[in-house]
Amino acid sequence: MPTGFGKDKLEQALRELGLMREWTNRNVTGKDRDEILMRIEVLEKGLPEAFDREDTILYVG
Repeated sequence: MPTGFGKDKLEQALRELGLMREWTNRNVTGKDRDEILMRIEVLEKGLPEAFDREDTILYVG
């Protein structure tokens, strides 16, 4: 079941992506590492832009 979150949780989501980046840098190597880090970067840039309105809800899942 997809879980939604609003703009009020954006900082928390970005913080968690940062933790994922740190974990990936410590525990993954090679092509897998590069692909995961690329996806994290895309999310870090795209999430703030997705909240074009205050009542926007994003769903993950």
